[in-house]
Amino acid sequence: MNLIEKKISNYQIIEKIGIGGMGVVYKAKDEKLERIVALKFLPNHMLTDEEAEQRFISEAKAASSFDHPNICTIYDINKTEDGQLFIVMAYYEGSTLKDELEKGKLPISVIVEYSIQIANGLARAHEAGITHRDIKPANIMITNRGEVKILDFGLAKTLNDPSVTKIGLTMGTAAYMSPEQAKGSEVNQQSDIWSFGVVMYQMLTGQVPFKGDYEQAIIYSILNEEPDPITNYAENCSSSLIRIVEKCLAKDQAVRYQNASQLLNDLEMYRVDPDYGFNTTPIKISNLPDKKNKAKKVFFIGGLIFSLIIGSIILPFGWEKVKEIAGLNTVSKEQHLLILPLTNIGGDKNQQAFCDGLMETLSSKLTQIEKLKGTLWIVPSSEVLSNKINSPKEANQMFGVNLAVTGSLQFLNNLYRLNINLVDAVNLRQLNSSVIDIKESDIASLQDKSVIKLLEMLHIEMDESVSDLISSGGTSKPEAYAYYLQAKGYLQRYENIENVDEAINLFSLAVDSDSLYSLAYAGLGESYWRKYEITKNTNLVNSALKESKQAFKIDSLLIPVSVTLGMIFSGTGKYDEAIVEFRRALKIEPNHAQANRELAKTYELMGKENEAEKIFKRAIQI
Repeated sequence: MNLIEKKISNYQIIEKIGIGGMGVVYKAKDEKLERIVALKFLPNHMLTDEEAEQRFISEAKAASSFDHPNICTIYDINKTEDGQLFIVMAYYEGSTLKDELEKGKLPISVIVEYSIQIANGLARAHEAGITHRDIKPANIMITNRGEVKILDFGLAKTLNDPSVTKIGLTMGTAAYMSPEQAKGSEVNQQSDIWSFGVVMYQMLTGQVPFKGDYEQAIIYSILNEEPDPITNYAENCSSSLIRIVEKCLAKDQAVRYQNASQLLNDLEMYRVDPDYGFNTTPIKISNLPDKKNKAKKVFFIGGLIFSLIIGSIILPFGWEKVKEIAGLNTVSKEQHLLILPLTNIGGDKNQQAFCDGLMETLSSKLTQIEKLKGTLWIVPSSEVLSNKINSPKEANQMFGVNLAVTGSLQFLNNLYRLNINLVDAVNLRQLNSSVIDIKESDIASLQDKSVIKLLEMLHIEMDESVSDLISSGGTSKPEAYAYYLQAKGYLQRYENIENVDEAINLFSLAVDSDSLYSLAYAGLGESYWRKYEITKNTNLVNSALKESKQAFKIDSLLIPVSVTLGMIFSGTGKYDEAIVEFRRALKIEPNHAQANRELAKTYELMGKENEAEKIFKRAIQI
């Protein structure tokens, strides 16, 4: 049936744009909402198949149950006048990954970025209890902006819906089938992870890992053979990335990634540091022979008995002592830590500023806790940015830290998802990781929850004094906190006047949202001062002083307030007043790097070189 230029409901058909296993897709104009959409119709030869129609409806229900930037958006499901089902979906300008691969191999950096976005979409779908069942390059759209969209949940199975269970062997393209799918067994989320591994292998090598001249030959290869080593086709591919692919393609489901969140975490760690060594044993893709499997069972039983015996001996001493004896308590007592820039998933400019601001505030909060916990030492975020530190390895080489925090932030339909990882910066091993989900309406709690989670990872006790420090200077207004974090992110790069202007605007919005937000007033004061340093417009000095004094009036015990006032006084020749403010800050936090540096500069401006040298030396030691 030719639908081009016809009108169905309020949709004017423009052109046919694709044919898939479960539908024909047309580009159309929604004349009611004035937008371009994609309409997917069940093929004519399937109209009499009730099972196909049920799967078609399931696609709409499954895919419309959540909104995610890496999954094709479903707007509606409807029927034509003659009863033909169609789904209304978002229309994306771009090309499929299949089309991209036909042009030639992709750069590793692009492969990793695409993989992270695909894994993000799968993780969200799996959380909703949905398995895609047909992950392949033709079902992955790359928009003109580089965004990845997973298409065609026509083969999706809602795990919690027992009414849709009879989906057999032919569901899914053969080359991308998991072993369990190829055998016609029950399929779960790990099947998607396998198919994802096939896609990654293909992106890296230019070909699928399991081949054959016909479907049964491909299935035989999937079940019984191992793929060629990736290095045969991609010599420069790192061992870390290869191990991620191998873990996706483990025939043994116990060895394969258990969920997409684990996979996503490893991909993000790789993006931060390609030399990162994953804390897993090497993966062999094929199953072990039966004889070895039996040996494994014997070893497991023996190990279990041994564990019970040992447990009865050392139980009175506590499990933490056991881990210490066994060398498993891997977080050092001396914790020299650096927080790396957070990865901004999505690439939005304002979101990047939000990430940068969160990194700065987390570093600042942990720095305040240093004085209470003598074994903790934090590298200031300003040093991380100025030295362009982007990996745990670089952090160790530059600052000698033994721990690093990596992470990513993503905004998902009124939800912020922060993924944080604690990494051994010496041995390049992940020690711990956590995912923190915060509703947009509760964003003001993101900082506190993040700091608490980091302290748990560091095994730092949360006593009353630590709790008070964490909550000090904050706001309960979500919009004020969001503005504040973005502003802090822009202000970190204050050498650019456009960034300073953005910071001024956002800090102003923050104090408008919460008139008692002391830290936002301090940030606004510093922003005016930074703009004065660039433009030399003396009117800005008065603005800087006014906002900073308002911050001091609200809370005189916050370090950023005193440091900002000190910088303004020092820059306007009021050296004695500047020293009072810097000393006030250092009384609260003796190791505050910026306060020490600014105090040293002030003494230097006063001509007190000996005093300046002493403070400079202390600042360098910090």
